[in-house]
Amino acid sequence: MSAEIRRAKYIEIHKIEKTGRILEGIRRYSDIFEVLGYNYRFVSEYSGYPVSLVLNSVKFLSEDNLFAGFRMESFYSPEGTLEDIANSSDGIKKWGALRMDVDNLSTIFKEGLGGNTSISRINMLSYLLSFFFSVQIKKIAEEEGNRDKICVVYSGGDDLFILGSWSYLPYVAVSINDSFRDFVSQHPRITLSGGIYLAPDKKFPVYQAARESGEELKKAKKGIKNKITFFETPLLWEELKELSKIKDKIVGLIKPEKDDALDTKMPRALLTMLYSSWKDKLLIEQKKISMSRIWRLLYGLRRLVNRYLKDDESRMKLAQELRDDFIVNLELKQNLDIAVRWADYLTREEK
Repeated sequence: MSAEIRRAKYIEIHKIEKTGRILEGIRRYSDIFEVLGYNYRFVSEYSGYPVSLVLNSVKFLSEDNLFAGFRMESFYSPEGTLEDIANSSDGIKKWGALRMDVDNLSTIFKEGLGGNTSISRINMLSYLLSFFFSVQIKKIAEEEGNRDKICVVYSGGDDLFILGSWSYLPYVAVSINDSFRDFVSQHPRITLSGGIYLAPDKKFPVYQAARESGEELKKAKKGIKNKITFFETPLLWEELKELSKIKDKIVGLIKPEKDDALDTKMPRALLTMLYSSWKDKLLIEQKKISMSRIWRLLYGLRRLVNRYLKDDESRMKLAQELRDDFIVNLELKQNLDIAVRWADYLTREEK
């Protein structure tokens, strides 16, 4: 069915005599509908069936034919397998699962927006949310660069479930959230939360990934909502964007672009140093050590810069920016372990 859906432009529905076939005789998805007395097919060419729906287009009226209507659906699947999606990842080859939904929707439906809870307004709100999840998600999935990296398993109503390259899912989630914020005119009460789960191996069952990403979504909704859980940590959307910038600087120091003329870079020991400093911060918060040892990070960074980047002014500047990103008033910022782990995964090379 997914192979036909991928190329489908129409749904054809035609009433037929029930086949009486028992379930053991089912070989195709269409066999199930025939048992119920219908010929139900996803097709790429209109064949003149009396009841045909146009998929993902409102242009269902024309001079030559009259369709029964249209149907907006956000299904999208690439040509390859989950293993292909994992292999399309940058760095470590993993796939992940993304779950997202609208925050406090039952309260919004109950109380309305601005005190108006008329049936017509609530009905229109419900329709518009469904429209976003059925149309905009498909549009994002089909954008250049996304097509081979994500698979929209479900998107409709007020939630979605997407499988994709682990390294690409955070950007997809941010793109969806930014698009949604524009769609609701930045309304402060209509927000999205999400959860990303990274499958431990390429053969991990999808149904378990769906359950685990659902648990990550629940973490994002605890307390203040409007967040995304990534690497088991709930983050505000703006926090994720800031951590992504810091991650890019770490990656730029460890794994420079291939066309870089100087080809200077820091060793992966930088990751160990940064992560050790983060562990020190946790020990202080747990009162297991009495004072900050931030000087070790400052000293270590300076040694690495002098040893590996002394002839590269641009990358020396990048290291300075990274230091300023990590350290404010001789204290480490929150959640910077996420940026380090993110950069670690991106710079690993698998044979």
